[in-house]
Amino acid sequence: LGNGWEEADHFDVADEQLTRKTLCGLVLRIQLIAVVENRAGTDDEDDRIGAGGEAGERCDKAGLTGGIGAGKSTEAAELGRLGATVVDCDGLGRVVVEPDGRAYGPLVERFGPEVLNPDGTIDRPELASRVFADPDALADLNAITHPAIDQEISRAIASAATPVVVLDMAVLVESDLGAGQYDEVLVVEAPVERRLERLARDRRMPEDQARARMANQADDTERRRVADHVIVNDGTTADLLAEVRRYWAGSAAP
Repeated sequence: LGNGWEEADHFDVADEQLTRKTLCGLVLRIQLIAVVENRAGTDDEDDRIGAGGEAGERCDKAGLTGGIGAGKSTEAAELGRLGATVVDCDGLGRVVVEPDGRAYGPLVERFGPEVLNPDGTIDRPELASRVFADPDALADLNAITHPAIDQEISRAIASAATPVVVLDMAVLVESDLGAGQYDEVLVVEAPVERRLERLARDRRMPEDQARARMANQADDTERRRVADHVIVNDGTTADLLAEVRRYWAGSAAP
């Protein structure tokens, strides 16, 4: 809802109830430039070709996405450790609906005081219940929150202290958030069974809930259509970190 329902849960409700039709109704907006599988043990120069088309060319701003359990958060953290400024776009979705956030007033005006907690904060489950079965209400919610999040993204990019910025965005494919604010798309993916295993182990998430959340997200095919780089996270955490470092050395490092 708004941004990052599937993984960030910034409204803290059962997002598995959202239908793919509601979440994924927006047209994919980025044309395919190149799809790259950066697997361990390969060092083909073509694997380092990004949006600029030259091996080793730096990308100043990258959009990072991946399905729940694929390893996006781990990859984002490693990119930050390597020197990128990582913008938590899903977290910004929570910020803009706080009482001092850009979207708070318009949300209350549109949905009424019934969506407020006694302390004046947005009652996220109540708001979610109002938009789940009402596509028009969901469209209104997105029309309010997305521009506010985009403004926060712009501010974060402008204030970045590093030459490389990574926009960590769960719904990069499913929404128009951040459109025009990144130069390339980095996707992390993993086989469904590995994702289910991680979600059960790390989040104690039941399999039916995990599968429902996956169903509400774009699938690997849809993500690959917009990807400039794909990292396949089908091994250990150490394997993933090695692949991220390889990507950084070949395409992102300043």
